[in-house]
Amino acid sequence: MDVFICGITDTATDHELESVLLPHLRGFGIESYELKRLVKKACAILTLPSTEKGHKFLDLHGKRPGLRGNYRVPAPLKMNGRPLYLEEARDEADVFVVRRLQKTHGHPASTPHQKSTDNLLKVASLDNGYLDHGSDGQLSFHRCYHDARNGSFVLGRNRLLVKLEAGTTNPENVQVLIHYNIIERIYIGSKVKPTLIFVLRQPPMFYNKKTASNSDALTHFFDRMGISDQLASSLRTKSQDAQLHRICDLGHGHVDAVSTCFVYYVNFADHPGMTLAVNLLQRERSAPNPARLTTSIKAGIVDYRHMYNQMRETLDREVLPFSVKFQLQRLVENGILTPHKISQLCPHVSNLWRKLGDEIRLAEGIRALAFNLPFAGPEANGQRFQLQNLLDSIEFKAAKYQKRGSMYQVAQRHEHVGLIYRVSVSPSGTWLEGPVPETKNRVLRKYEGDISYFLRVEFCDEDGEQLRYERKVNRDNVFGRFQSTLRKGIRVAGRTYSFLGFSHSSLRTQSCWFMAPFFNHDEDTLMIPKNVIENLGDFSSITCPAKCAARIGQAFSDATDTIPLHHAKVESAKDVWRNGRCFSDGNGTISYELLRMVHRKFFQSRKAYATVIQIRFQGCKGVLALDAGLQGMTARFRDSMNKFPAPNHLQLEITGAAYKPLPLYLNRQFIVIMESLGVPAQSFLDLQQAALKQIERMTQNPINAAVYLEFQQVGTAIGLDQLLRSLYDNGFHFQDDPFLLQTIEMATRVQLRELKHKARIPVPDGHTLFGIMDETGTLGPNQVYVIIKEDRKSDTVCKVGRCFVTRAPAMHPGDIQEVYAVEVPAGSATSSLHNCIVFSQLGERDVPSMLSGGDLDGDLYNVIFDETLFPRQTCSPAEYPRPTPVDIGRPVTTEDMSDHFLMFMEQDRLGSICNTHMVLADYKEDRVFDQDCIKLAELASTAVDFSKTGIPALMTDFPKVDRRRRPDFMAPAPHLVLDANSASMALDDEMDYHGLPDDIDEALELETGGYRYYKSQNVLGKLYRNIDETKFIEKITTTHGPSTQEDSQAAASKSYTFIKGVLDHVRQLAVQVHWDTPSNRIFANDVRHMYESHLADLMYHYSPYRYPLSELEVFCGTILGRDGSTPNRRARESTTDMKDAFGRLARYTIRCVKSGEMQDLDKDLDSDENDDGSSTIDLEITSTMSATVQDERTAALQRSIACLATAIEEPGQHFDRQVGYLRSFPYLVAGVCLRQVQQYQDMMRRFNRRHGQALGAARSTVSGRRAAAAGPSKGARTRPDASASRSRFSDNSSR
Repeated sequence: MDVFICGITDTATDHELESVLLPHLRGFGIESYELKRLVKKACAILTLPSTEKGHKFLDLHGKRPGLRGNYRVPAPLKMNGRPLYLEEARDEADVFVVRRLQKTHGHPASTPHQKSTDNLLKVASLDNGYLDHGSDGQLSFHRCYHDARNGSFVLGRNRLLVKLEAGTTNPENVQVLIHYNIIERIYIGSKVKPTLIFVLRQPPMFYNKKTASNSDALTHFFDRMGISDQLASSLRTKSQDAQLHRICDLGHGHVDAVSTCFVYYVNFADHPGMTLAVNLLQRERSAPNPARLTTSIKAGIVDYRHMYNQMRETLDREVLPFSVKFQLQRLVENGILTPHKISQLCPHVSNLWRKLGDEIRLAEGIRALAFNLPFAGPEANGQRFQLQNLLDSIEFKAAKYQKRGSMYQVAQRHEHVGLIYRVSVSPSGTWLEGPVPETKNRVLRKYEGDISYFLRVEFCDEDGEQLRYERKVNRDNVFGRFQSTLRKGIRVAGRTYSFLGFSHSSLRTQSCWFMAPFFNHDEDTLMIPKNVIENLGDFSSITCPAKCAARIGQAFSDATDTIPLHHAKVESAKDVWRNGRCFSDGNGTISYELLRMVHRKFFQSRKAYATVIQIRFQGCKGVLALDAGLQGMTARFRDSMNKFPAPNHLQLEITGAAYKPLPLYLNRQFIVIMESLGVPAQSFLDLQQAALKQIERMTQNPINAAVYLEFQQVGTAIGLDQLLRSLYDNGFHFQDDPFLLQTIEMATRVQLRELKHKARIPVPDGHTLFGIMDETGTLGPNQVYVIIKEDRKSDTVCKVGRCFVTRAPAMHPGDIQEVYAVEVPAGSATSSLHNCIVFSQLGERDVPSMLSGGDLDGDLYNVIFDETLFPRQTCSPAEYPRPTPVDIGRPVTTEDMSDHFLMFMEQDRLGSICNTHMVLADYKEDRVFDQDCIKLAELASTAVDFSKTGIPALMTDFPKVDRRRRPDFMAPAPHLVLDANSASMALDDEMDYHGLPDDIDEALELETGGYRYYKSQNVLGKLYRNIDETKFIEKITTTHGPSTQEDSQAAASKSYTFIKGVLDHVRQLAVQVHWDTPSNRIFANDVRHMYESHLADLMYHYSPYRYPLSELEVFCGTILGRDGSTPNRRARESTTDMKDAFGRLARYTIRCVKSGEMQDLDKDLDSDENDDGSSTIDLEITSTMSATVQDERTAALQRSIACLATAIEEPGQHFDRQVGYLRSFPYLVAGVCLRQVQQYQDMMRRFNRRHGQALGAARSTVSGRRAAAAGPSKGARTRPDASASRSRFSDNSSR
């Protein structure tokens, strides 16, 4: 039951109120309860688990329902001398809260002061600065900021808080929030002064409770953006009502040091307090153990601003390439070296530049210094920080840098790849990274000779994650800092970069492009943002900043390839309109001849080709589908595709293609709608169980594992599936090797938590496809044509029958619609298509617009043919009024677009809307049909269009809901802890903050969200609870023992034994091959050094966090979420780029081993290489083999054996304290070695057969080592021949 309490004073805290209530509640045996203060009211709601005990409590201290008149309370409760009025609430208590309280009833709640007594300690002051080794090697602490305010120190579950009270010099209460996972070291100070020294990897987070003072700035901002007074009032009110304010620093004097100084001295009021803090920290497994200083640390005070300005002046003065200056400034901005050290280094680096004359080597030498330099603490050798040693280290790393196979050669070889410098702007810091290989866009291609003048800038939180929306926090100070950066620009290495623009996808990831002025010789003009945008097209008629930014953003879309259309026929075509709706929105056509030219350039290395491509051309965007009726080199663009005039750009940009059908996965949004529409829960449980069985079978034998890895695209870069097969064919099992076993376990865990925490369930009888319109008019209303073709060699499969189609995001019950898949007449132009869903141009309304407002400009549609997932009912599609875009009544400027970018960061609520919809749809009786859910679906539509209209979804329109309550399936995933030989889960223990002062309670709960999870009774809850990650992993590892239980030394020993066994086996098979020569050994060392150096670079380049990826993540092709949790959108996007980059490195390494040359990347690695690294030529052994071919193959086998032997017998490189030793090279070359020895044996067998000789004794060794129960052969999975294909494109491309 709920008890309504009023009469609470404004100054009273929750802690004080609980101090009054708890003793009396315990008198009635009430140990569990929930107390919730009402915002801006002197009232609270007390929820109790028992109605009977609650009535007894009110009989004595309050008022029972139904009592009228002057009722005298027998024993009234008082707080601060004032009476409290208690009575039973009119509304029913939340059933989920009551259920949770009943479950925990009998477990006593924390007593007031219990936590504060243990965890709350007194702080005398706080210092911030940096540690550095002086010229004498002595370690010193340089204090850059001193805060004399007294305060308190409190430990939470995953973070600690330092609260500083207002003082005479600084009249503000501030809080410093430090996550345990950003702490590098904790040191216990001297015996004289009770101090704990926290060395961090990044700035902490800062909060205070001051009143917002930027209302005038907000008003000016809203006026500039054309925001209506009503909307501006709503946005302003929500911002100012927050209880806490996120700030960027601790006040005057701290702003200069906060970005790069990561050492914080917490000075306690007494030694007992510090000792207690040390004891508590030792109990926190997520925090480093505090260590006593073994050496003394000198202290000094520095003027950091003066030192930093001197460094910038020195950089500006020195004549050095931009790439070198960038790396020098990066050392400072990322907190690796001090500004003073860089000022000293600069003249010497200039001398080194004149000596080496190689810009790339020098820049990479400086960047390697950042990776290899140890933390400047008591354990470090102070001599390494001496000026001469730093210079020697740079010169040594520059000399060793391998250009072969590096990103520089990748960018040189691939015209669509450019090397981009990056800057991350956080509330308190600025981080520099790069250069990093990225896919070019139209702007970068146009000015590719001046690509370093363009900068990708990301606005993020201190940990590199996207800045999260915090409901109780005012973030005006943070966005004020971001706005200053957008307006004033960023100064990097002597250049000032200003805001330029952003693409639609980068807007949602809070990143954009900046540029510095440069002189363009082709146009004989000084290029500034205004000139660059004018050269893209004519945007003068667009007066909505959001829409103008979206149109300009087309030029910032990544394009993997371009095709010149100077000699092609470019036609325009009218759209198909019916009933006021466009049935062809974003859909054009392309002729066979022109598509074949695209195929030759873009799809040459693919296993399949595409008949639907996603493009950008001039001011057009959308898809082009093959039209067999078009003649010659022709492309036809519809009016709906043309967004702005840009006649000077005649390159067809390819941004995507349907070269294979994508698998269909359910997600939580789909499942909750489908369940509401009558799909039985058992259907989802059966699909989940089938997926679990597939994962379980994966670990039972190597063949199953290989098939599953191939299907899930895990480890495809090195052909991991082929490696497992080759090992198995030669008598080796991955279960015997800790590294391979760990790889399989990680793949298992990743798939498992996708199933559990995202409900990402595969649907075998379903597909995800590009949508296009039927050009012929053959399809009737509500009919679709679905045609599938896996690769060039497979038959096309036409799907026929009743099916359901949807697309993400889906929130309205009408976002899933029933359609009928049919065949089209033979010879129809539509029949030449594949890997797409073709929608009819007939009917009352186009089907794509029914599916959460979809269109045909590249949207992906999910088609379900599995009858067990068919809804029992359907709902009419949503029909939302389109909001009127903001109109400023004049041409849009770059400042207007940057303001829209900032406003989108601040007001984008799509994630909150979707999460709230998920909660309401779970516990509301009508599920997704509930009016609150329907309202949220409409708000989501507004939020999706926000990027183009400038109109945000108003939080004032949100249904009233307790946002702290969530179903159990929305609980965060436990963290995966990766170390040298394991991938284990670390479960977070629940910690109750009950009893802490309110402001500290709020600050700690900001990061946990303060959520209460209840047991969902619907299918998502059942799916979630149906998987026990720990038990599942234990089950599948019982037969061979989990790798997670082995220490590093034991694991290394087992791996050595395994790989040594592979080497001995290969040497026995190739006993007549003389591989152990000095030249082969030198070559093997060079290949290994090249591979491991570039692999270490990839681990840093593609990490979406402040720390490098693990080798296992790169090797498997999967980036885990922060601290091993489920990955966010940014991590998923980085995964794609990382897999491509590692694939290029792996293929190049394999090619070097086989060819014997560390050649430049001047050939297409994909043209004659299969996914497993085997050559197409190698697979064609002719009967008239020449001696030259035999010699080449023998030499390739010699090199591969040498590489494998070198990898085993000699230790690899130790890169830095975060990367350590790398372990994957032996497995990469083991795969090459096994394939080469197999080809060598095949070659010798054919040669001997031709000369009538018997095979050697070595051949029998293979048969003896093979397992008795051989798995299915590769031939059993051969698909039908391509000659059966009905596609004209397939027949001609084969010729």
